[in-house]
Amino acid sequence: MNTSICTSDFLEDLRALAQQHLPNVELVLVPSVKAWCEATQAAVQSPFKCGAALRNRETGRFVVLLAEEITPDMHASRMAVLRMRPSLNDDRRKQLEVPQGFVRHLLLHEVAHALDSTRNEEQCDDWAFQQLERPHAA
Repeated sequence: MNTSICTSDFLEDLRALAQQHLPNVELVLVPSVKAWCEATQAAVQSPFKCGAALRNRETGRFVVLLAEEITPDMHASRMAVLRMRPSLNDDRRKQLEVPQGFVRHLLLHEVAHALDSTRNEEQCDDWAFQQLERPHAA
């Protein structure tokens, strides 16, 4: 993808999708996921981090962070990881090349972490794809 993705363009769709799986989740768009996490003392290493799932210590509610702008470098970084997954077939890869498909998968990946903190990255990716393939996610 040669252009940035503005996640706010898909905000209502993303909120509805998140609510299907994690009621009362708070979806927050931030300029930098890494900077936001550092400011709140949550651990995150990658400057290319597009999303994160955290639990608000005060309310107990989950917060899913998404970058306001997903740059081409951020997209490329995430795609490089996903291309290593055995479950990434041509149909799934094509979904991720479309901005809305990419941000929907990103959101669901973070929801997967919130729902089950024992899932690893690959399991969260697979779960996200499975949800996107279900009829209710259309």
